[in-house]
Amino acid sequence: MDMSNDDFLSKIDNALKAVVDSTALGTSILQPAYFNQYIQEATVNRTILNEARQIIMSAQVQNIDRTKFGSRILQYLGEGVDVSDSNAPTFEQNTLTAKEYVALTGINDQAMRRMLNGSGFESQLVSMFAEQAGIDWEENAVYADSNTGALPTSMKQQIGWVPAAVDSGMDLYGGTSGDFVIDDDGYSGMFDTMIDLFPKTYFQNPSALRFYCGWEEFQGYRNELAGRETALGDAMLIGNQELSYQGVPVRYAPVMDSAEGVEHIGRACMLVEPSNLVYGVFENITVERDRVPKARRTDFVLTMEIDQTFENEDAVVVAFPEVNHP
Repeated sequence: MDMSNDDFLSKIDNALKAVVDSTALGTSILQPAYFNQYIQEATVNRTILNEARQIIMSAQVQNIDRTKFGSRILQYLGEGVDVSDSNAPTFEQNTLTAKEYVALTGINDQAMRRMLNGSGFESQLVSMFAEQAGIDWEENAVYADSNTGALPTSMKQQIGWVPAAVDSGMDLYGGTSGDFVIDDDGYSGMFDTMIDLFPKTYFQNPSALRFYCGWEEFQGYRNELAGRETALGDAMLIGNQELSYQGVPVRYAPVMDSAEGVEHIGRACMLVEPSNLVYGVFENITVERDRVPKARRTDFVLTMEIDQTFENEDAVVVAFPEVNHP
């Protein structure tokens, strides 16, 4: 028998209560289990976010500190000689400043009744948000730029990893007066140039690094290898072997093909150790429902606070194959 409208709304509210905890101020915060599900599902299929370093923020601002020594600290001293030279470390800091982003999704009554009559509605609701929010979240983390006015408003509130690398001077170009020429040197030539710029202090374990590329660069490099009359070339033609260059895995990251990012920032490849890519999410994610009776629809509004930065902005290189050198 069909549910009455009152029963229908009651079931929605009861299901939502199973997902959130209400604070004294009336805010509906995702319970820890559903918070973890949301974060996991939002990032698991995102190539870069899935490998980047995640920080659950207990406050909207969180510092990331690092310490380094600028010179040698070991000394040789003869017997009876006191240590006199002291090399003080330097302290550097990057900061995550979480900003609020809102996502809205609506479910029409017919679909909602089917979901409520089934099992696991609470989990389905969280998954529904996580899938699309994860795509937008990764695009924001990679390409957001508060200095590029043509980007959508949601991508102009922070600085993503690609523009941040440009701001740090760790950028290369393949266009006019560029640092490499794809037509002459191939994609391996681009990778070579990126490795040349990458600080060798951080290149001691190449397999821990990544080349994150869009499909054109990823497939272009695969085709280069396939064109070689070698066993590796044959493997590229008939197999699905993981690509690498100079020991660094080459990964296809769909976010690098972001329409907004490519149009307004430029096609980019990034050389970085994933743990150097840091993203933070404030521990309180809220979900509220908003009934739209005239449309026979129930809207759900999710609010999350996020930011991204580098632990070390010197240990990353981005290359723009089609962008002219500034």
